Amino acid sequence: MAADENAPAIELRMPKVSRVRYLTMMRHAAALAIIGWYLMVPPITPNGVGTAQPLHTWSTSGVFDDARACEHRRASFFLDIDPVAIEIITPQGFDLSTPDNQLLLKDAAKSARCIATDDPRLAK
Repeated sequence: MAADENAPAIELRMPKVSRVRYLTMMRHAAALAIIGWYLMVPPITPNGVGTAQPLHTWSTSGVFDDARACEHRRASFFLDIDPVAIEIITPQGFDLSTPDNQLLLKDAAKSARCIATDDPRLAK
C-alpha cells in the first residue's frame, strides 16, 4: 500500500533529557548489568566465627555471575572446602590439626553468604 502524499507527517518526539542525565542513566544501566556475586565467609577470630563482624572484614571465597550459581556453591561449600579457600578463610598460624579448629572452619563455611558485588556493606 502506497503512502498517502496528502497525509500529515507524524512527528515523534523524544522526551528532552540533558546529556548529563542521559549519561547517568546509561552508567546506571551498565552497572546493573555487571553486578556479580561474592561467596563471603566470616572471619575466624579468637572468640570463634565472626558472623557479627562487618562484611568488609569477611573473606571472598568465590566470585559468580549470578546469585543462583553462588547459592549452589554455598549450599555445598562446607562439605568440600578446597585448599585455596582454607588458605583464604583461616588466619595465619591457624592449626587445622586440632578437632576444635576443624569445627571452627566448618562453622565458618556453614555461615558463608552470597553477597552482591555492589552491596554497600562491603564498603570500608
